[in-house]
Amino acid sequence: MGRHPNRLFGSPEHKKVLAKVVKYIRSGNHPAIACEAAGLSYGQFKNYMQVADGLRIDWIPSPVQTRLIQQFVTRVREAQAQAETDIVANIKAKAMTDAEIGLKFLARRYPTRWGERSQHTNINIAWNIQVARALEAGEVTWEILEAEFGRELLEREVVPLLKEPEKKAVIIESTATISESEKEVKEIGL
Repeated sequence: MGRHPNRLFGSPEHKKVLAKVVKYIRSGNHPAIACEAAGLSYGQFKNYMQVADGLRIDWIPSPVQTRLIQQFVTRVREAQAQAETDIVANIKAKAMTDAEIGLKFLARRYPTRWGERSQHTNINIAWNIQVARALEAGEVTWEILEAEFGRELLEREVVPLLKEPEKKAVIIESTATISESEKEVKEIGL
């Protein structure tokens, strides 16, 4: 549906558009889609939300407009909450007959208790192992890592994984300053 940029704020036409937005959000639609379907600019919708939250924007509505905006935003938030409670009730009803749906719901709602532990462990471990390997291989320097992650995090998460943590500076300096041909010469013993 097309937008009507010249629609007067607070007019019956404008109120109908806002009511449609609330109705579509209540049905479970994302606000951007609800606005598009109702004929309201999503940017204007976000402005209304900011005004209701007391945030400053370029447009300063009158006190009457502010009151109307606050009423609209209250209805939007109620519609979002009602849509979510309906969906959760539906999921819960389905979960009573399908354990897989129940487990998925619990894993998303309470990831630390019901999420797959192996996934969380791999995600938390993978980055520091990768950094330690890159550091030992000379692909990155300690200084770059320290600038990116901070010394405290590196010392806590990466240093314990290094083969020889007390020689980390030597490893970095030797690989950063010696060319490949010089390494070969040193390995041969010349």
